Amino acid sequence: LMSFESARARDFYKRAVSYLAVEDRRTLIAAEAMRLIYGRLLDKLEAKRFQVFGPRVSLSTPGKVGLALTAWVRGRLFF
Repeated sequence: LMSFESARARDFYKRAVSYLAVEDRRTLIAAEAMRLIYGRLLDKLEAKRFQVFGPRVSLSTPGKVGLALTAWVRGRLFF
């Protein structure tokens, strides 16, 4: 079930990006940052085989800042 839901979430992420008009991407940098952060959390959950009843799955503050900066750079340079 969790593998199915994980694949479904990734599909929603891809579709959201494809539906976004290029001219709107610069104004949605915060949304892109959250997409990257939640995608990384999903990566970690998959790597743990969805064992959520143990240590909390999280990202470090520097990791989140790095992903937010990635979103900002992409928004400024590529869109």
